[in-house]
Amino acid sequence: MSDPNQPHIKYFTGFNWRVLPTILSLEVAGLPYTEERIGFPEWRQTKQDRSLHPTNTVPVVTIAGTKICQSVSCAKFAAKAAGLEPANPVEAGLVDEVEACLQELLNGASGINSGDGREKYVAECLPKWCKRIEDITKGDKYFLPGDRLTIADFWITSYVDFFAAHPEFLKNIPNKDDFNQFKTIMRIVKNVKAHPAVAAYYARHPGESVINP
Repeated sequence: MSDPNQPHIKYFTGFNWRVLPTILSLEVAGLPYTEERIGFPEWRQTKQDRSLHPTNTVPVVTIAGTKICQSVSCAKFAAKAAGLEPANPVEAGLVDEVEACLQELLNGASGINSGDGREKYVAECLPKWCKRIEDITKGDKYFLPGDRLTIADFWITSYVDFFAAHPEFLKNIPNKDDFNQFKTIMRIVKNVKAHPAVAAYYARHPGESVINP
């Protein structure tokens, strides 16, 4: 029987980019957790049950009877529990900005969901937000200086992999090579995946690592 004081993470089977920052935060810190991966047939049957999914979405993190919903909230919980949240408020703000920039690739004015198509996405959206991430990157290895992993590193890694793995879910707008021009971003992805705890996770789930710089 699982320990109710350990995080229990529920999400979809296979590669799920929205939950990856939560999982990798716990993996890097060596914090125990349990997981429940559900398929789409089960999801269709249980999605509307708010006792299971209070916002009709996954991931859901349950700990000591309390449910945390929405991927960013789950990731921030895990980062704080893992000690990966910067104490410096400026650094913490920059870490949060990374996820917001990446979200613009999907939902921004010329993002994937804007309806403007690949040409405008490549010409305007992709360089604008990726260059912003590179401009605010302070580290030579990860996003922040030194060997300090943060949730920003995991968001970058998960987005890069998701865009490469599932263009069919993204109107076939992204190309798996789109991020190659952004050397700082790809350096972060490479170093994250080389971290022993992250590498061990991917060894157990090989289908979830798509881009290997």
